[in-house]
Amino acid sequence: MRARARAWALLLAAPAATAGCEGHIGDRGGQPAPPAASPANAGVCAQSDNDEIRLLLEPTCAGCHGPSSNKPFFASLDAFESLLVADPTYLVPGKPDESLLVRVLEGKGPGLYKQMPPSGPPFVALAEDGKTGIDMARVRDWVTELQPIPLDPNPDPRAVSTRRLMAEEVVVTLLAQLGLDLAGDFIAGTGSFFESPTVSLKGELPVYSPDAAPPVHDPGKEQDRFLALGGPDWMNQRPRTQDFSAGFLQTLTQVSQAWCQMAVQKADNSAFFAKASRSDTSASAAQAIRDNIAYLHLRMLGEPASDEELDRIYDGLFVHYEPEGTDAAWTAVCAAFVRHPRWLSF
Repeated sequence: MRARARAWALLLAAPAATAGCEGHIGDRGGQPAPPAASPANAGVCAQSDNDEIRLLLEPTCAGCHGPSSNKPFFASLDAFESLLVADPTYLVPGKPDESLLVRVLEGKGPGLYKQMPPSGPPFVALAEDGKTGIDMARVRDWVTELQPIPLDPNPDPRAVSTRRLMAEEVVVTLLAQLGLDLAGDFIAGTGSFFESPTVSLKGELPVYSPDAAPPVHDPGKEQDRFLALGGPDWMNQRPRTQDFSAGFLQTLTQVSQAWCQMAVQKADNSAFFAKASRSDTSASAAQAIRDNIAYLHLRMLGEPASDEELDRIYDGLFVHYEPEGTDAAWTAVCAAFVRHPRWLSF
């Protein structure tokens, strides 16, 4: 009750434009709850407990999780409930300590992102300083009282959903995670073509936007790959696409295998080999290999691997492909991570 009283104090401090919203939804038998204490939500009445929490969290969270993000939890109430509340990855009804949302807001996340917001003080510290519309006690109360949301057997195909990475995000994310560098690993040099600066490319299956500057000398397949990944070609009035087309999946498969092999074979690539070495074998260094797979899982998917998942990857991929050489084994592990649904919406 103390937490609820504090939330009430914040809500009562909202601008006068909020008049007409009455009470907390749980206290008033289904009547509209107050809006969030935020100018952006002034005058907006929550229609349920979930909607109230959404509005209270929105000023802090929507900057990274709004309509244009790949995880648009705060695009609408439907998005909040279907993408966050109903997903056991983030919320376990009745169990705040087991809910990832609570853990990252408190700065205790188990994955790559230990806290939210990802930089600066965590949400819990912001709340203690009065810089949020809700405190952690109220969030915990909400999760404790939360009822599971049944899955809709006939979901609306037009509903907001998590989106896959854009073509530019695919390229930048792969370069960073695999320890590759655009200038060092894919650009052979710069030159002049009809008195305009150009670049020539190298490496395995480079990807380059047709709108990028400087342009590519003798452009070819590298631009086709960018377009197949859904990238735009604004000069030719070709818009961006973000569907999971056959061309996208085929291109991502080819690029992931080629770039993963480049990362494996790159000398002194500590970004890839943090726990093992390229020459380690399952016969001589099984634990080091497993540790490096766990490291890559966390690095590329943002979540720790469970023991079952680690066994599956080690036995089903690394050991399976090891007879073809450790390069092939590590390439298979890496490419599988890139094609994982969590990577695609990372």
